[in-house]
Amino acid sequence: MSRVLLVLLRWLEWAAAVILGILALLSVATFLFTLGHQAQVHELTRAPGILELLDELLVFFVVIELLKMTLAYLQGQNIVPAVLETVLVALARKAVMMETSAAAFPATALALSALLLATAVAWFLLSRVTVPPTSDRTSRAPPAAPG
Repeated sequence: MSRVLLVLLRWLEWAAAVILGILALLSVATFLFTLGHQAQVHELTRAPGILELLDELLVFFVVIELLKMTLAYLQGQNIVPAVLETVLVALARKAVMMETSAAAFPATALALSALLLATAVAWFLLSRVTVPPTSDRTSRAPPAAPG
C-alpha cells in the first residue's frame, strides 16, 4: 500500500511541474497580449501601461521560480535557495504593484520591508553555509569519516 502511495505522490509531483510549465507558457502569452494591446492603444509611455506590463512580467518570473523550485525538489536537490529566490521575486512584484494611495500604505510598506530584510538575512546566512548534495531525499545516513 505504501508503495502505491509513493508512486501516486511522485505522479502528483510531476503533474504539479507540468501545470507550472503550462502556467509559464500562459503567462508569456498574457504578457505578449498585454504588450500588443498597450502598443495598440499607445499606453506604453504612460505609467499605468508600464505597470501593467511589469506586473505581467513579474507574474511570469514568479511562475518560473516556482517551476525551478518544483524541479529541484523532484531531483532531490536542496530547495531552500529556490524558495528564497521565489520569495524575493514575489516580494519584488508586491513592492512594485503596491498601491501608494491606500490608507494602510505605511503598515504595508513596513511589513514588506521586514519581509525583504528577513529574506535577505536568510539568503546571506545560506550563502555562508555549504550543504553537501544528496541523491536521495530520504537518506539519513551520517557522512563518512575522513581519512
